[in-house]
Amino acid sequence: MTLKDIAKASGFSVSTVSTILSGKAETFGIKPETVDIVKRTAGELGYCRNDLAARVKSGKSNVLSLILPAEVGSHLYKAFLEAADIGINNGYYIHPVVFRRQDNFKVLIENVVSQRPAAFFAVNDLKDNFETLLEYSKKYKIPVAEIGDTSTKVDFCVISNEKKGIEEAVSWIRDNGHKMIGYVSEDLECKYAKRRYKYYQNLCAKYHISITPENCFHDNTDLSIDRLQNFVKSFRSASEMPSVIACSSDYLAMKLMMILLEAGYSIPYEISIIGFDGLEVTAYTVPKLATIEQQWGELAKYSITTMINLLNGEKVKFKHEIATIFKSNESVIPFS
Repeated sequence: MTLKDIAKASGFSVSTVSTILSGKAETFGIKPETVDIVKRTAGELGYCRNDLAARVKSGKSNVLSLILPAEVGSHLYKAFLEAADIGINNGYYIHPVVFRRQDNFKVLIENVVSQRPAAFFAVNDLKDNFETLLEYSKKYKIPVAEIGDTSTKVDFCVISNEKKGIEEAVSWIRDNGHKMIGYVSEDLECKYAKRRYKYYQNLCAKYHISITPENCFHDNTDLSIDRLQNFVKSFRSASEMPSVIACSSDYLAMKLMMILLEAGYSIPYEISIIGFDGLEVTAYTVPKLATIEQQWGELAKYSITTMINLLNGEKVKFKHEIATIFKSNESVIPFS
Protein backbone atom coordinates (compact mmCIF):
# COMPACT_ATOMS: atom_id res chain seq x y z
CA MET A 1 0.00 0.00 0.00
CA THR A 2 1.50 3.34 -1.10
CA LEU A 3 0.58 7.02 -0.90
CA LYS A 4 -0.17 6.94 -4.63
CA ASP A 5 -2.82 4.25 -4.03
CA ILE A 6 -4.48 6.37 -1.36
CA ALA A 7 -4.21 9.52 -3.52
CA LYS A 8 -5.85 7.77 -6.46
CA ALA A 9 -8.67 6.34 -4.35
CA SER A 10 -9.35 9.57 -2.45
CA GLY A 11 -9.01 11.94 -5.41
CA PHE A 12 -6.34 14.11 -3.81
CA SER A 13 -2.67 14.66 -4.67
CA VAL A 14 0.17 12.57 -3.26
CA SER A 15 1.57 15.63 -1.48
CA THR A 16 -1.80 16.31 0.21
CA VAL A 17 -2.12 12.68 1.32
CA SER A 18 1.45 12.65 2.65
CA THR A 19 0.91 15.89 4.59
CA ILE A 20 -2.28 14.57 6.20
CA LEU A 21 -0.91 11.15 7.12
CA SER A 22 2.22 12.69 8.63
CA GLY A 23 0.05 14.82 10.94
CA LYS A 24 0.73 18.18 9.31
CA ALA A 25 -2.74 18.98 7.91
CA GLU A 26 -3.47 21.80 10.35
CA THR A 27 -0.05 23.37 9.84
CA PHE A 28 -0.63 23.64 6.10
CA GLY A 29 -4.29 24.67 6.33
CA ILE A 30 -5.85 21.56 4.82
CA LYS A 31 -9.62 21.47 5.25
CA PRO A 32 -11.01 19.07 7.91
CA GLU A 33 -13.31 17.43 5.36
CA THR A 34 -10.31 16.66 3.17
CA VAL A 35 -8.49 15.16 6.17
CA ASP A 36 -11.53 12.98 6.97
CA ILE A 37 -11.76 11.66 3.40
CA VAL A 38 -8.05 10.83 3.19
CA LYS A 39 -7.90 9.14 6.59
CA ARG A 40 -11.08 7.17 5.90
CA THR A 41 -9.72 6.06 2.51
CA ALA A 42 -6.39 5.08 4.08
CA GLY A 43 -8.20 3.00 6.69
CA GLU A 44 -10.38 1.28 4.10
CA LEU A 45 -7.28 0.36 2.11
CA GLY A 46 -5.55 -1.06 5.18
CA TYR A 47 -2.88 1.62 5.49
CA CYS A 48 -1.22 1.72 8.90
CA ARG A 49 1.29 4.37 9.93
CA ASN A 50 3.51 3.32 12.85
CA ASP A 51 3.95 5.78 15.67
CA LEU A 52 7.16 7.77 15.44
CA ALA A 53 8.30 6.84 18.94
CA ALA A 54 8.10 3.16 18.09
CA ARG A 55 10.42 3.54 15.12
CA VAL A 56 13.59 4.75 16.79
CA LYS A 57 16.90 3.61 15.34
CA SER A 58 20.10 4.00 17.33
CA GLY A 59 18.61 6.89 19.32
CA LYS A 60 17.29 8.63 16.20
CA SER A 61 13.83 8.82 14.69
CA ASN A 62 12.79 7.63 11.26
CA VAL A 63 12.38 11.24 10.09
CA LEU A 64 14.33 12.77 7.21
CA SER A 65 14.25 16.55 7.75
CA LEU A 66 14.09 18.78 4.66
CA ILE A 67 15.35 22.27 5.59
CA LEU A 68 13.85 24.84 3.22
CA PRO A 69 14.03 28.66 3.08
CA ALA A 70 10.56 30.04 2.33
CA GLU A 71 12.04 31.88 -0.68
CA VAL A 72 12.79 28.57 -2.44
CA GLY A 73 9.09 28.15 -3.19
CA SER A 74 6.88 25.10 -3.25
CA HIS A 75 8.53 23.18 -6.12
CA LEU A 76 11.17 21.36 -4.08
CA TYR A 77 8.77 20.82 -1.18
CA LYS A 78 6.25 19.25 -3.54
CA ALA A 79 8.88 17.11 -5.27
CA PHE A 80 10.06 15.60 -1.97
CA LEU A 81 6.53 14.86 -0.79
CA GLU A 82 5.67 13.22 -4.11
CA ALA A 83 8.77 11.05 -3.70
CA ALA A 84 7.90 10.27 -0.07
CA ASP A 85 6.84 6.71 -0.92
CA ILE A 86 10.51 5.81 -1.33
CA GLY A 87 11.08 6.72 2.29
CA ILE A 88 7.85 5.20 3.61
CA ASN A 89 8.58 1.89 1.92
CA ASN A 90 11.88 1.86 3.83
CA GLY A 91 10.48 3.04 7.17
CA TYR A 92 11.28 6.76 6.85
CA TYR A 93 9.13 9.89 6.63
CA ILE A 94 9.88 13.29 5.08
CA HIS A 95 9.56 16.23 7.49
CA PRO A 96 9.68 19.64 5.73
CA VAL A 97 11.01 22.48 7.90
CA VAL A 98 10.33 25.85 6.26
CA PHE A 99 11.83 29.02 7.70
CA ARG A 100 11.73 32.72 6.86
CA ARG A 101 14.57 35.23 6.74
CA GLN A 102 13.49 36.83 10.02
CA ASP A 103 13.36 33.51 11.90
CA ASN A 104 16.04 32.60 14.45
CA PHE A 105 17.61 29.73 12.53
CA LYS A 106 19.68 28.45 15.45
CA VAL A 107 16.59 28.08 17.66
CA LEU A 108 14.73 26.41 14.81
CA ILE A 109 17.50 23.85 14.22
CA GLU A 110 17.83 23.17 17.96
CA ASN A 111 14.13 22.31 17.98
CA VAL A 112 14.54 20.02 14.95
CA VAL A 113 17.60 18.32 16.46
CA SER A 114 15.70 17.68 19.71
CA GLN A 115 13.49 15.33 17.69
CA ARG A 116 16.63 13.39 16.65
CA PRO A 117 16.14 13.25 12.87
CA ALA A 118 17.89 10.46 11.01
CA ALA A 119 19.22 12.89 8.38
CA PHE A 120 19.06 16.38 6.92
CA PHE A 121 18.41 17.52 3.36
CA ALA A 122 19.44 21.15 2.84
CA VAL A 123 19.40 23.48 -0.15
CA ASN A 124 22.20 25.81 -1.14
CA ASP A 125 20.01 28.89 -0.46
CA LEU A 126 20.58 28.49 3.30
CA LYS A 127 23.54 30.92 2.96
CA ASP A 128 25.14 31.65 6.38
CA ASN A 129 22.69 29.32 8.10
CA PHE A 130 24.27 26.38 6.32
CA GLU A 131 27.31 26.53 8.59
CA THR A 132 25.01 26.44 11.61
CA LEU A 133 23.31 23.35 10.23
CA LEU A 134 26.69 21.68 9.68
CA GLU A 135 27.74 22.40 13.27
CA TYR A 136 24.71 20.57 14.64
CA SER A 137 25.11 17.81 12.09
CA LYS A 138 28.68 17.19 13.27
CA LYS A 139 27.81 17.47 16.96
CA TYR A 140 24.95 14.96 16.81
CA LYS A 141 26.31 12.82 13.96
CA ILE A 142 23.36 13.52 11.67
CA PRO A 143 24.24 13.05 7.98
CA VAL A 144 23.56 15.91 5.54
CA ALA A 145 22.76 15.88 1.84
CA GLU A 146 23.07 19.19 0.01
CA ILE A 147 20.61 19.88 -2.79
CA GLY A 148 21.69 22.24 -5.55
CA ASP A 149 25.32 22.93 -4.66
CA THR A 150 28.57 21.22 -3.67
CA SER A 151 30.14 21.39 -0.22
CA THR A 152 33.00 19.21 0.96
CA LYS A 153 31.49 19.21 4.46
CA VAL A 154 28.36 17.21 3.59
CA ASP A 155 27.92 13.47 3.16
CA PHE A 156 26.79 13.79 -0.46
CA CYS A 157 25.32 16.37 -2.82
CA VAL A 158 22.78 16.26 -5.63
CA ILE A 159 22.91 19.10 -8.14
CA SER A 160 21.34 20.20 -11.38
CA ASN A 161 23.73 20.35 -14.32
CA GLU A 162 22.75 23.94 -15.12
CA LYS A 163 25.32 24.31 -17.87
CA LYS A 164 23.66 21.56 -19.93
CA GLY A 165 20.33 23.38 -20.22
CA ILE A 166 21.97 26.78 -20.71
CA GLU A 167 24.09 25.37 -23.53
CA GLU A 168 20.93 24.00 -25.17
CA ALA A 169 19.36 27.46 -24.86
CA VAL A 170 22.38 29.30 -26.28
CA SER A 171 22.60 26.77 -29.13
CA TRP A 172 18.93 27.46 -29.91
CA ILE A 173 19.62 31.22 -29.82
CA ARG A 174 22.51 30.84 -32.28
CA ASP A 175 20.69 28.41 -34.58
CA ASN A 176 17.71 30.76 -34.79
CA GLY A 177 19.67 33.81 -35.89
CA HIS A 178 19.92 35.86 -32.68
CA LYS A 179 23.14 37.87 -32.34
CA MET A 180 22.64 39.85 -29.12
CA ILE A 181 21.13 38.83 -25.79
CA GLY A 182 20.63 40.35 -22.36
CA TYR A 183 20.61 38.76 -18.92
CA VAL A 184 18.46 39.68 -15.91
CA SER A 185 19.17 38.27 -12.46
CA GLU A 186 19.22 38.89 -8.75
CA ASP A 187 22.31 40.55 -7.32
CA LEU A 188 25.42 38.58 -8.29
CA GLU A 189 26.13 37.92 -4.61
CA CYS A 190 23.43 35.32 -5.08
CA LYS A 191 25.41 32.16 -5.89
CA TYR A 192 23.10 30.64 -8.50
CA ALA A 193 22.56 33.98 -10.27
CA LYS A 194 26.30 34.53 -10.61
CA ARG A 195 26.92 30.92 -11.69
CA ARG A 196 24.25 30.98 -14.40
CA TYR A 197 25.46 34.38 -15.63
CA LYS A 198 29.00 32.99 -16.05
CA TYR A 199 27.65 30.04 -18.02
CA TYR A 200 25.80 32.41 -20.37
CA GLN A 201 28.86 34.64 -20.76
CA ASN A 202 31.19 31.75 -21.59
CA LEU A 203 28.78 30.01 -23.95
CA CYS A 204 27.87 33.24 -25.76
CA ALA A 205 31.58 33.88 -26.32
CA LYS A 206 31.94 30.34 -27.65
CA TYR A 207 29.06 30.83 -30.11
CA HIS A 208 29.94 34.47 -31.00
CA ILE A 209 26.80 35.99 -29.46
CA SER A 210 26.99 39.44 -27.87
CA ILE A 211 26.11 39.76 -24.16
CA THR A 212 27.32 43.20 -23.01
CA PRO A 213 27.11 44.74 -19.50
CA GLU A 214 24.68 47.44 -20.66
CA ASN A 215 22.23 44.72 -21.70
CA CYS A 216 22.45 42.98 -18.31
CA PHE A 217 20.66 43.77 -15.07
CA HIS A 218 21.64 42.42 -11.64
CA ASP A 219 19.71 43.56 -8.60
CA ASN A 220 17.44 42.46 -5.79
CA THR A 221 13.93 43.02 -7.18
CA ASP A 222 12.06 41.51 -4.21
CA LEU A 223 11.14 44.85 -2.69
CA SER A 224 10.89 47.16 -5.72
CA ILE A 225 10.67 46.84 -9.49
CA ASP A 226 11.57 50.47 -10.20
CA ARG A 227 15.14 49.71 -11.24
CA LEU A 228 14.04 46.85 -13.48
CA GLN A 229 11.50 49.21 -15.10
CA ASN A 230 14.29 51.74 -15.70
CA PHE A 231 16.40 49.00 -17.29
CA VAL A 232 13.58 48.25 -19.73
CA LYS A 233 13.10 51.97 -20.47
CA SER A 234 16.78 52.22 -21.47
CA PHE A 235 16.04 50.07 -24.53
CA ARG A 236 14.20 53.01 -26.13
CA SER A 237 17.39 55.08 -26.35
CA ALA A 238 19.72 52.22 -27.27
CA SER A 239 21.11 52.01 -30.81
CA GLU A 240 20.41 48.29 -30.76
CA MET A 241 18.51 46.25 -28.20
CA PRO A 242 18.91 42.54 -27.41
CA SER A 243 16.52 40.24 -29.24
CA VAL A 244 16.56 37.73 -26.35
CA ILE A 245 16.72 38.24 -22.57
CA ALA A 246 17.61 35.27 -20.41
CA CYS A 247 16.69 35.35 -16.72
CA SER A 248 18.17 33.61 -13.69
CA SER A 249 14.74 32.32 -12.58
CA ASP A 250 11.21 31.84 -13.85
CA TYR A 251 9.85 34.25 -11.24
CA LEU A 252 12.14 37.01 -12.50
CA ALA A 253 11.30 36.16 -16.12
CA MET A 254 7.58 36.50 -15.40
CA LYS A 255 8.16 39.83 -13.67
CA LEU A 256 10.19 41.04 -16.65
CA MET A 257 7.48 39.92 -19.09
CA MET A 258 4.91 41.95 -17.19
CA ILE A 259 7.11 45.08 -17.28
CA LEU A 260 7.90 44.66 -20.99
CA LEU A 261 4.23 44.23 -21.87
CA GLU A 262 3.30 47.32 -19.80
CA ALA A 263 6.03 49.25 -21.67
CA GLY A 264 4.43 48.31 -24.99
CA TYR A 265 6.77 45.56 -26.17
CA SER A 266 5.42 42.52 -27.95
CA ILE A 267 6.67 39.16 -26.64
CA PRO A 268 8.14 37.28 -28.47
CA TYR A 269 7.90 39.33 -31.70
CA GLU A 270 10.05 42.22 -30.46
CA ILE A 271 11.92 40.40 -27.73
CA SER A 272 12.14 36.76 -26.64
CA ILE A 273 12.30 35.74 -22.97
CA ILE A 274 13.89 32.66 -21.36
CA GLY A 275 13.46 31.71 -17.70
CA PHE A 276 15.15 29.13 -15.50
CA ASP A 277 13.70 26.41 -13.20
CA GLY A 278 10.73 24.95 -15.08
CA LEU A 279 8.10 25.88 -12.50
CA GLU A 280 4.55 24.62 -13.11
CA VAL A 281 3.19 28.17 -13.14
CA THR A 282 5.05 28.90 -16.40
CA ALA A 283 2.49 26.75 -18.24
CA TYR A 284 -0.10 29.46 -17.55
CA THR A 285 1.83 32.55 -18.66
CA VAL A 286 0.80 34.31 -21.88
CA PRO A 287 2.82 33.69 -23.92
CA LYS A 288 3.94 30.39 -22.35
CA LEU A 289 7.42 30.96 -20.95
CA ALA A 290 10.45 29.25 -22.47
CA THR A 291 12.56 27.94 -19.62
CA ILE A 292 15.49 25.80 -18.60
CA GLU A 293 13.80 23.05 -16.65
CA GLN A 294 15.26 21.53 -13.51
CA GLN A 295 14.25 17.92 -12.90
CA TRP A 296 12.88 18.44 -9.38
CA GLY A 297 11.30 14.99 -9.17
CA GLU A 298 14.52 13.23 -10.11
CA LEU A 299 16.50 15.34 -7.63
CA ALA A 300 14.13 14.36 -4.82
CA LYS A 301 13.99 10.66 -5.70
CA TYR A 302 17.76 10.33 -5.97
CA SER A 303 18.33 12.27 -2.73
CA ILE A 304 15.95 10.15 -0.67
CA THR A 305 17.15 6.83 -2.13
CA THR A 306 20.81 7.71 -1.60
CA MET A 307 20.26 8.91 1.96
CA ILE A 308 18.49 5.66 2.87
CA ASN A 309 21.39 3.70 1.36
CA LEU A 310 23.81 5.78 3.42
CA LEU A 311 21.81 5.19 6.61
CA ASN A 312 21.88 1.48 5.84
CA GLY A 313 25.67 1.57 5.87
CA GLU A 314 26.25 1.56 2.11
CA LYS A 315 28.96 3.60 0.42
CA VAL A 316 27.40 6.30 -1.77
CA LYS A 317 28.64 8.52 -4.59
CA PHE A 318 29.59 11.96 -3.23
CA LYS A 319 28.34 14.06 -6.16
CA HIS A 320 25.51 13.32 -8.58
CA GLU A 321 24.39 15.64 -11.40
CA ILE A 322 20.98 15.67 -13.07
CA ALA A 323 20.80 17.47 -16.41
CA THR A 324 18.60 20.52 -16.99
CA ILE A 325 16.56 20.73 -20.22
CA PHE A 326 15.78 23.75 -22.40
CA LYS A 327 12.08 24.07 -23.27
CA SER A 328 11.53 26.44 -26.22
CA ASN A 329 7.96 27.54 -25.60
CA GLU A 330 5.90 30.45 -26.93
CA SER A 331 8.01 33.28 -25.45
CA VAL A 332 10.84 32.68 -27.97
CA ILE A 333 10.86 32.82 -31.77
CA PRO A 334 13.61 32.91 -34.45
CA PHE A 335 15.16 36.30 -35.16
CA SER A 336 13.72 38.15 -38.14
